[in-house]
Amino acid sequence: MAWDERIDELQRRRQWAEALGGEANVARHREQGRLTVRERIARLTDAGSFQEVGKLTGSGQYEDGKLVGVTPAPYVMGIARIDGRPVAIGGEDFKIAWPSAEWGSLPLEGGVAAAYRREIEAAPDPKAREAELEAELRALASPFRTAEAFAVEDIVDPRETRPYLCRFVEAAQARIRTTLGPKLRAGVRP
Repeated sequence: MAWDERIDELQRRRQWAEALGGEANVARHREQGRLTVRERIARLTDAGSFQEVGKLTGSGQYEDGKLVGVTPAPYVMGIARIDGRPVAIGGEDFKIAWPSAEWGSLPLEGGVAAAYRREIEAAPDPKAREAELEAELRALASPFRTAEAFAVEDIVDPRETRPYLCRFVEAAQARIRTTLGPKLRAGVRP
């Protein structure tokens, strides 16, 4: 491949990464009053200080051996400055949750008893202490608390689940075409 062709491919790959999944997806995102991940980073950091790392990471789509598109990786990261101080910063694709969601690294039923066994056994009233711990962890497992910490961008009204999932499946089609099935590996097979 000649030098000019490589530079052209580099520019195309950067443009695809900037497209963030395509104009239609970005427009739908903005119609809902949301910013893209790069826009959120730009608003948080000092003007012009963000230097993205890994922008070219993603899944390439090829036709007859020629690159025709790239689905960008779902994470944007880099270095920047906030109030003049250097920071590492990143953001993921849009994530949603439902009001009934519960999450955490510990299942409450049975998990609290196992993880806090010594503390529960040492308590004057073990059953009451186990119930207290479960209540504390249940409050932290709320999707609303997670949204407050910016770990999810939206909480979906359960009646709107179908349209959300349909948009997700539509947006995922390019990635599904390039990532399902056997993977080609570089090198010599044993």
